[in-house]
Amino acid sequence: MHSRFPRIVFSSTLLMACSLFESSLVDLCKGFERDPVLPTPKSWGDLGEDKGITRAAGFMKVNFGILLSNYPHWNKIKDYFKIRDCVVHADGDVSNMKPKQAAQLRATVKAYSQLELGINHGRLVIGNKFVSAVIDDLGGIWPLLHTACFENEVVGPHFWP
Repeated sequence: MHSRFPRIVFSSTLLMACSLFESSLVDLCKGFERDPVLPTPKSWGDLGEDKGITRAAGFMKVNFGILLSNYPHWNKIKDYFKIRDCVVHADGDVSNMKPKQAAQLRATVKAYSQLELGINHGRLVIGNKFVSAVIDDLGGIWPLLHTACFENEVVGPHFWP
């Protein structure tokens, strides 16, 4: 399948991985927000215009002092979501993006070109190495986040002995 329809396979795998990551991160935050034992001074809805992973990072920072931006995977994850956004919002066509976003995307593609990520005739080309790296990095943040929550003075005592 991936040799005959690489664009479909690798793009859809990237989208699925990013979607699962984002929904799991948002679910974690909303679960913390709904928990009656945890104090949540700033609710999910009060975090401004940010969405998805950026809003989740803000929620964790404001409420629990957990800084996703300090994790080694975080900047890569933000880059992966730029690629994801191009696929979702511009069908992988860089010319369909706003100039500032297109420039950021080109820089991101250049940074990950060794992982079979490129632009050919104005369209994203996503390869197996890139998608594998995305999945590894998205999964790699969870053990760090688990440790941060476990050791957090607000979250930890309520959920783990």
